[in-house]
Amino acid sequence: MEKKRDMDQDPILIVTTTSDPTMMAEFVDPTDIICLNEYTFHTTDEAFVLELEVDMAQRGWQGSPVIVSQGHAVNGTHRILAARRAGIDIFVLDLEDLITDFTQVLEDVMILTDLDFPQAVTLIARLVLPQHWGLDLDLFGTDPWEYVESGEIVVVV
Repeated sequence: MEKKRDMDQDPILIVTTTSDPTMMAEFVDPTDIICLNEYTFHTTDEAFVLELEVDMAQRGWQGSPVIVSQGHAVNGTHRILAARRAGIDIFVLDLEDLITDFTQVLEDVMILTDLDFPQAVTLIARLVLPQHWGLDLDLFGTDPWEYVESGEIVVVV
């Protein structure tokens, strides 16, 4: 039986533990993270992975953290694959460390939006993280801010 969210319920409250999410990120072994292409349909560009691998072998990790939830990345597939090959750790932000009661928030958002796991995690991440962090996973035209504007989701950063 599919769960439905009662429209008379209080809004989903997303509360972050810090206003600077970078402070919550840490370096981890890339083999500990499941890439998007390993658990859902997501294509990779082998030439781009090779290009990143060479760069990472020379300069190490560069750029924003990979966003993860429950050990699954929702962005950074090419960077994770390249880091594995280059033998370097990756910079990761686990949303469970950033958002209070993340598991419940994720479940509520999935019910409200009818999005699957990576899309719901991405929607939440788009609401609480800087836009330049590369959260480009397709939400099938869903605008995360529509839920905020309608009052169905409240974000406290």
